[in-house]
Amino acid sequence: MERNDQFDFGHYNPEFPKKLKEYLLPAKQNPKLLQITKPIYEEWIKQTARDFFIIYQKLDSNSNFFRKEADRYLMLVEEGRLDPFYFDRFILFLYPAFTDNEDPEEASKFKVFVGDEVMDAQIVKELVGFWIRRKADGTDLEFISGLVELLNLYDPEFLEFRTNGK
Repeated sequence: MERNDQFDFGHYNPEFPKKLKEYLLPAKQNPKLLQITKPIYEEWIKQTARDFFIIYQKLDSNSNFFRKEADRYLMLVEEGRLDPFYFDRFILFLYPAFTDNEDPEEASKFKVFVGDEVMDAQIVKELVGFWIRRKADGTDLEFISGLVELLNLYDPEFLEFRTNGK
């Protein structure tokens, strides 16, 4: 899949995230499988899952900004004007001072978690791009639903802290 094509972007089939959940979360119904897969999650998946959630959470904390960015992305793709480095503008997205406008009255506001800004800037921009494309193709809610199920199963303390501050 070419992520920065000027004229098209990789739409996910809406059934894909549903199937992904179905195939990747069987441990939900099988405690023994959960016990066996927990170390694999801890070693190989945990940080990636957390990073995806952190980016989504910040984007979703300002739904108008999130929708506007998805619409802008689609427009640029449709018009063949998408810069191959388009998502580079989001490398500082997790910094508390990130803004989309120099005028404080016009700037988008986001929920901020201290410490998020230490995430690698390359990962930040790629994940912002992933979520904007998912918002654009309408699969964002299915993907986040699966991610929340994954976190609830394998990393409930993290999910509780990020959603309820406890």
